[in-house]
Amino acid sequence: MKQRLLLVIFVYTLNTMFAQQQAKIDSLNSLTLQNSAISSETLLKIFQLNLENSKVLEYDRGIAGSYWQLSTLHAYKGDLDISIDYMLKSIKVYEKIGDREKVADGYGELGYRMKREDLDKAQEYMLKGKRIAEEHNYEMVMSRIYNNYGVIKEMKGQLDSAEFYYRKGLKKVLKIDFKTGIPYSYSSLAGILAQRGAYDSARYYFEQSRSLRIDIQDRKGIAENYTQIGEVYLEEGNPSSAIKSFRQAIPLALEENYNFLAQYTYQKMSEAFKFRNNTDSALFYLEKYNVFKDSINSIDVKEKIAELNVEFETEQKENEILAQRAKLAENELQLQKRNFIIAGILILTALLAVLAYLVLKRQKSEKIRLKKEGELQVAIAELDTRNKLEKQRLRISRDLHDNIGSQLTFIISSLDNLKYRLKDSDAIILKKIDQISTFTSTTINELRDTIWAMNKETITRNELHD
Repeated sequence: MKQRLLLVIFVYTLNTMFAQQQAKIDSLNSLTLQNSAISSETLLKIFQLNLENSKVLEYDRGIAGSYWQLSTLHAYKGDLDISIDYMLKSIKVYEKIGDREKVADGYGELGYRMKREDLDKAQEYMLKGKRIAEEHNYEMVMSRIYNNYGVIKEMKGQLDSAEFYYRKGLKKVLKIDFKTGIPYSYSSLAGILAQRGAYDSARYYFEQSRSLRIDIQDRKGIAENYTQIGEVYLEEGNPSSAIKSFRQAIPLALEENYNFLAQYTYQKMSEAFKFRNNTDSALFYLEKYNVFKDSINSIDVKEKIAELNVEFETEQKENEILAQRAKLAENELQLQKRNFIIAGILILTALLAVLAYLVLKRQKSEKIRLKKEGELQVAIAELDTRNKLEKQRLRISRDLHDNIGSQLTFIISSLDNLKYRLKDSDAIILKKIDQISTFTSTTINELRDTIWAMNKETITRNELHD
């Protein structure tokens, strides 16, 4: 009992420790990275350790979440191939544990991160995530995907479609009060308005977005808004105000290791100085832009991304093939089971038919046996009756022969003696005696015929004639 109690306590303590470790892992994976005060390098170390701990515990949800956070951090740094690799791994694990909401969100994020490298592929992944989210009505995921899908449409030059999805996404985030999603929707809508020349409306929505991001301390988002406001000024023909906004964006982007945004802002700064005919400054920022561009958009990175896509899709297809094979095997098993059932039913039916035949045959045999027994009983009864009749007939014939026959013979003998004694008597008396003697002899003959007939089973015509 003590050993069992110690074992129970040990198992309970172990389960509690695992549960606490899993809760710690989930807590880290739920951190919002946009407004984190921790540096990107420190966050990378934290989530790398979180991933290793999840693997030690074999905690799939922790593994998937850690991959997701690492993917997001590398996306901000501009390590696109690493970011996509981690996101593909995250999606794979979420698919394994059956979390369709995270799978849909993952495909949406994957598409958004690939938009600068392969726009068609980005749209394909985005639509895949959109389809899953709409099928299961994941409103939070739909709000993000609608906004990001609008970006894809905008990059394809389909502004009407882009605005449609931006407004659709904005409606969703406002409905569910998604604090970090509302600024993105405002920024996206402002970008379309700027392209259409509605600069004041565009700046208004960008400022609304920046104000909300200040409230939630989304430093990366604030940097994006400064760059976007600067773009509006540049489009409007006000390079000085544009440069002022760009100068506010660059330090934030660099502090947050948001290298993509830094690269893009350097390019816009170069354009703004070029607009002002300030060649030296334009070249200076163009060189900075090229440094980031070379580190981020190298051919090797593109090749790695292509390889990752091929590897992921190949694995997906292999998984689909395996699933189809498993389904075929299951169908074949079901078919075999059905065939076994049908064969069993047929065998059972045949056995029942044979059993029914044997029962009927036995009943028929029993009926025939009973009939024969009945006939035999009747035959025995008839034979017994016949034997009794035969005995009775023999007895009667014997009695006739022994009693009546001897008596009649005695009468004839007596009549002969009487006739002899009365030979001198009246002729009439003698004649009468002769008549009686003759009648008695005739009676004896008839009696013999009767006895003969009684002793015969059958009488032929010749015998009757004789």
